[in-house]
Amino acid sequence: TVPEPVHRIQALVDSQDYARIRTEFSVLMDELTSHHRQAGTHLQPRVAHNLRIIDTLVRNL
Repeated sequence: TVPEPVHRIQALVDSQDYARIRTEFSVLMDELTSHHRQAGTHLQPRVAHNLRIIDTLVRNL
């Protein structure tokens, strides 16, 4: 299953709410890291990389 923080990031991207992504990105990443820690899994490097790309793109808008 997809973690809730990923659903929230996807919803923000889909709604083009870039200002909110900029302000909430760190919190969403912390929640995603916490989710994986609690589940005993690891955040895949490719997923983390793609999320950082999203963060960089919205900061440059």
